[in-house]
Amino acid sequence: MNTYIYILFIFILLVIIGIREGYMIRWALNGHPVKDSNIWHKLGGVLRIIPALIIAYAIWPDWKGIILAGLLWANWAWTLYDVCINIINHWPMYYQGQSSLSEKVLKKRLIWIGKGLLFSGTIVYVLYYFNMIKI
Repeated sequence: MNTYIYILFIFILLVIIGIREGYMIRWALNGHPVKDSNIWHKLGGVLRIIPALIIAYAIWPDWKGIILAGLLWANWAWTLYDVCINIINHWPMYYQGQSSLSEKVLKKRLIWIGKGLLFSGTIVYVLYYFNMIKI
């Protein structure tokens, strides 16, 4: 049974990658329409969520492990993902765009505070998970 779920996750992941790439190409070739940008940004978010779901499914019902994997994934899928994009585009590592939903709703400072709190919380949980501190 598990094999079928993993195959389904991989299928969905590849379909979303294909659709996202299509919208990115269309966006680039047609003068950067906002509608296409919104679509491929949202699909990028979905692409970052699917691996977390696969991992959660694989280690179910180990809640401590799921929380650890979720926190690590959130750091990588948010902060590290943004830093990689910024480096590729020769922007400062901390550059914050203005087109994603989070960038439109939240101020740049709030986003970085959120990333800092997420990172700090992850460090504390990693220490707890490996029995280096007691909570």
